Amino acid sequence: MMGHRGRGVAGLSLAASAGLLGAYIGYPGLRKAHAAMPCTVQNSNDSGPGSLRTCLDGFTGGTIDFAASANGTITLLSDLPQVTLTSSLTITGNGADSTIINGNSLGGLYFTGSFPVAVSSLSIQNTSAGTGGAVYAKGGDVTVTNSTFSGNTATYSGGAILAFGGDVTVTNSTFSGNTATTLDGGAVYAKGGDVTVTNSTFSGNTATNEGGAVSTDGGDVTVTNSTFSGNTGDLGGAIFAFGGDVILNFATIVGNTSSYTAVFSDGNVSVTNSIVYGNPGGFDVAGSSLSASHSLFTSTSSVSPTVSGATLIFGEDPLLGSLADNGGPTQTMMPGAGSPVLGAANPAGAPSTDQRGYTRTTNGRADMGAVERLGLPPDADPSQVPPSWQQAQGREQQRASCPPGMAPSWAQWPNEGTGGWTCEYTTWWDVNKGVDGGWVTTPGFRAGSMPGR
Repeated sequence: MMGHRGRGVAGLSLAASAGLLGAYIGYPGLRKAHAAMPCTVQNSNDSGPGSLRTCLDGFTGGTIDFAASANGTITLLSDLPQVTLTSSLTITGNGADSTIINGNSLGGLYFTGSFPVAVSSLSIQNTSAGTGGAVYAKGGDVTVTNSTFSGNTATYSGGAILAFGGDVTVTNSTFSGNTATTLDGGAVYAKGGDVTVTNSTFSGNTATNEGGAVSTDGGDVTVTNSTFSGNTGDLGGAIFAFGGDVILNFATIVGNTSSYTAVFSDGNVSVTNSIVYGNPGGFDVAGSSLSASHSLFTSTSSVSPTVSGATLIFGEDPLLGSLADNGGPTQTMMPGAGSPVLGAANPAGAPSTDQRGYTRTTNGRADMGAVERLGLPPDADPSQVPPSWQQAQGREQQRASCPPGMAPSWAQWPNEGTGGWTCEYTTWWDVNKGVDGGWVTTPGFRAGSMPGR
């Protein structure tokens, strides 16, 4: 059942109203606002002491984080409380696989007040609201980092996120299967603000009207090192910018469906070092003006206005693999051997890494699109890795409880003879061979600071 809450003028809950009074008058039904103080979510319960709901109720700004005991899925049984901000707010989970908010077809995070909201290292899924299914922010900027938004729905605009009067910045994140059922921005909608997307993937998002993945009204859209695939929107399969410009640099825009164009702006469109190919509809890109260099398009007739130049490729298959895990925090589309995009980008001014965080240029050459085929993964941070790593086998380790995707293991500091159990993605570390199969990312494993058993 869809959440009952609309996204209009925010009503204040009793608790939030009490917080704005700045005084606790002693009535048990009124709680003093958290007032720009930190709050830690201690469990994955829908409500009660230590829950996310309790942290949000009466919160006016500050930080919300999650203890390890809160790892898992928080399944909502009612809309989360509306929050009126008097200062900035930062919500930080323990990772998109560890901190999961399941909206259960109810309303997600709702913020009013002209202050920025930052969300990182968590997943929000299956929410439903009038506008901004997972996150609604009225008056402030929204920043999303290292997070996943999937299966969220808005009746009107902003299936996952709606920012009214603020910018939206997305980095190292995934938006998939979000829907705006009657209007714009299947994943993200910004009214009067810009949208900036870096190192991220938008796939399978749908808007009935404009911008299957991203839509703005009066703002620019800038995409760097990112992939848009399989999104659907009537007038803009992937991106629609009304009253703003669109800038694509090292972007992959493939397989987005519309009745008009995959990418639209009634302002200026700039496409560099990008792949815009195979988007069912009238055009790959359309704008009032268009400039392009070092990019590949479906055909000369798939761009409007017409562009030409020696650095442009028309009509050649980029030989991209399907959306898959090719390393890094998000799924990408890897160009195959013999692809015309290999080495065809302009390495001058290219980002140092591709969407995955792998090295961007090889021998002074760079590939078009979001992924560098011969890019090298980043080196492990030795300050985060014990010099000896032994996979867990003992009974105590087998009984240990770890977050999804992680396993209990024993880390030992051989020079000191100390060590301790830990939960890690990595299964083996050898100081003489380096990393084999991954590397340890848990903070705190340094000389002299190993936890005991």
